Order: sequence, then structure tokens, then C-alpha cells
Amino acid sequence: MNPIQSFTSALEKKFNKFPFFFKFYSLPYTKIVEREIRLADIKPDDTVINVGCGALPFTSVKLSEITGAKIYAIDNNKQAILSATELIDSLDLADKIEFLFADGKDPIHIDFDKAIVALQVDPQDEVVNNLIEYSNYADIVVRIPRKRFRKTYGSFPDLSKAKDSVKHHMLTFDRSVLYKVE
Repeated sequence: MNPIQSFTSALEKKFNKFPFFFKFYSLPYTKIVEREIRLADIKPDDTVINVGCGALPFTSVKLSEITGAKIYAIDNNKQAILSATELIDSLDLADKIEFLFADGKDPIHIDFDKAIVALQVDPQDEVVNNLIEYSNYADIVVRIPRKRFRKTYGSFPDLSKAKDSVKHHMLTFDRSVLYKVE
């Protein structure tokens, strides 16, 4: 895990017991998730996997709040899943988001329509290839680091295979790209 990922993970685990901090921390991501929803055309009847949800699963929460879709939040850190579950319980969203302790590189046994892969997921390329393998049809959205952070975040999917993208104004990532499994 690189220093940015370690810092983010530690920060999320420390502050996940404070719903006010969660709401404050998630504010910049509201517009990002809204753009990603439009990019992947996420609808209320979709099943969405959020790979790399972390202890503060703001993407999963925003996806649920905005679309009403069924959300599976996945992380390979057991403590992050436990912390996220406690937070979601305190926000009365437990019936909207299901948490799974799993690695995005492992077989996915969920019939999903859409997936959003977090920036800190490493290696992104293996996770995206795995999602493609276990999907009959899906749209997969991946947050791509800015050029100056690409070495920090490790491998990411072949951008030439992306079907579309949206731009963001974040320090560490500047866009989300869409891959389609057809």
C-alpha cells in the first residue's frame, strides 16, 4: 500500500464513528458520483458493485441515495468492512447497502449490472479484468489517477479500451472512465 492509500485508509478508520465527519468528507464526492451515475447510466433497478469501498463508503452511500439501486460494497480490508457496516447502521442505510469482505481480483459471484472501482484499488487492471470475466453485460467505471500520481497508485486498465469518460477536479484523480462488457 502506498503512502497516500495508507493515509486515506487510516483517516477513514479513525473518523468513521462520526457521521458528521462522514457527511463533510463525502461532500466533494457528490458531484463525482453524480457524473459517474450519468456515465454508466445507473438506474434504480440496477445492481451495483463498489470495489474498494473503504471504512467511509461515501461512493456506496451516494449511489444508494441518488439512484436507489442495490449496492454491494466490497473491500479486502476486514476492519474497513466492519467499520463501514457500523457507520451505515448508524445512518439507517443497512437495508440499502450490503458489505462484502472480498478482493476484487477474486471471482465475483454477484449478478451485477454496473461497477465502480475506487482510485485506491490496486491493481486496478486485474480487478477490471476480473469484473469483465464475471459479467455477462456490465458497465464498469474506474477512477484514473492524474499523470503525476500514476506511479503512486500502481497499475490501471488500458485506457485505449475505455468507451467514454467524465472529468473531475480532484487532486489525485482527474477523470472516471467507462468500460463496457457486451
